[in-house]
Amino acid sequence: MITTILLQIEKEDDRDFIASVFERYRRLMFSEILKLIHDTWVAEDLMQDTVLKLIDKVDLLKTMNAKRLAAYVVTAAKNHARDYLRKAARSTEDLFEDMEETISDETNLEDFVIRLDITRKMAEIWPQLPE
Repeated sequence: MITTILLQIEKEDDRDFIASVFERYRRLMFSEILKLIHDTWVAEDLMQDTVLKLIDKVDLLKTMNAKRLAAYVVTAAKNHARDYLRKAARSTEDLFEDMEETISDETNLEDFVIRLDITRKMAEIWPQLPE
């Protein structure tokens, strides 16, 4: 997949630079994302998405020293993972609200409690499911 991403870069020196950044920091990006996400497949996808975002910043990245570049890359990866988690949480909240709305006033109390319990359990596991 990273090869496909790199082919989107027009300038060869930019392509080489992003490839070297990826090779140098991919383990670090992956481990930082995995600390937040706890899913290797999603972490891999988010890492590659982060590289896509870094392509837009290639001119800025080229001006940074190694320490600052590492911090920037890791921060970008963590922020992307946090954005993913926020989006997943919103999706879970929306699902929970939709489920509650489907329970009508005519439903008996036992059915309501069972559905509410199921909905809460789904809300807990929903963010862990792959997209």
